Amino acid sequence: MSIREEDSRTIDLLRFPLVICVVFIHTLCPFDAVCLSESDHSLLSGHGMTNAIMWIMKYSATSIANPGFFLISGYLFFTGMSRWDFGLYKRKLKSRFKSLFIPYILWNLIPLTIILSIYFLTGQIEDTDTINNPVNAFWNCNRHLYPLNVPLWFVRDLIIAAVMSPVYYFMIKRAGIVVLLLLFIYYLISNDDFMTITGMRPACMFFFCLGGYLQLKNKSLTETTWKYKYTLLLLALISLALFIYYGKIHNELFRKTYNLFGLLTAINVAFWLTKRYGIKANSFLLRCGFFVCAFHVCYLYQGNLLTKSTNLCKHILNGVPHMDAVQYLLPPFICIGICMLVFYLLQKNAPTVCNILTGNRATTNNNRK
Repeated sequence: MSIREEDSRTIDLLRFPLVICVVFIHTLCPFDAVCLSESDHSLLSGHGMTNAIMWIMKYSATSIANPGFFLISGYLFFTGMSRWDFGLYKRKLKSRFKSLFIPYILWNLIPLTIILSIYFLTGQIEDTDTINNPVNAFWNCNRHLYPLNVPLWFVRDLIIAAVMSPVYYFMIKRAGIVVLLLLFIYYLISNDDFMTITGMRPACMFFFCLGGYLQLKNKSLTETTWKYKYTLLLLALISLALFIYYGKIHNELFRKTYNLFGLLTAINVAFWLTKRYGIKANSFLLRCGFFVCAFHVCYLYQGNLLTKSTNLCKHILNGVPHMDAVQYLLPPFICIGICMLVFYLLQKNAPTVCNILTGNRATTNNNRK
């Protein structure tokens, strides 16, 4: 089965907003945001409103980002696999080697090289764990969960998912919805310290298999979600509201539930925009999305681009009253803008390097194979 045109347009339109969500998740807050039930300030007060905005944008509404990438990847990976074909599997792995593995290695090698160079040239230790175990930079150097370039943990897990796709294929073919239910339960009860294996995080396993299930069962992504649009919207709003108010209780049950229903609702919104208004994804945004993901917190000297953008806004707005919300909301867009500018200059002046760093996304949309 090939990708339907409406599914392709919807996926393309959804990609860059998910990238924006990733950047917001990694943006530092002026103060520690808490859920509404734990806040000591009225929601109508300046502090209370700022806290709510940061809690929603950093921890709540944007958390569908990585699940979205996993679902899309699973849906696309199993394209054309109505029957198991080892030759097709090898071709898909070869494609992912270029689009995922090589960029993953390079984008972790860049900050590793910078950190080691600073250490050997000046003796300054920027990251003790990396200095002691540089090989771990490519796997699990941050709290044993993330690579050195933290956002690329989702790429690491997608690489593992691609390799393990024969297992997922036969599980879905034989058990179908039962496998999804078991994986969803596993996703709900697990956390970073319990039942989580580096490289095989439950979120990736569940959403990758959900996308694979829809593809292997010959179901259109948009037609399937659109049938239940009102139910999905209601469940998304309820679970989001519960997480905003109650926070991370019960193993983040409300956020994980929202990730499912909120993501499917986001797919419906993107589908509606393409169908009703004919909105199409901007080709430049499609090409630079991966670069933004990889570069925005890639370690530079004394910090990363997102941190430097945050510090710049803090310096400019320091002393200006009631600007905490702006200090949080503005840096992601400054950072994304700079990333896009760097990508444009790199694409224009060193297209070969740009293509290698982005898995050939700089000139083509290389995620549909």
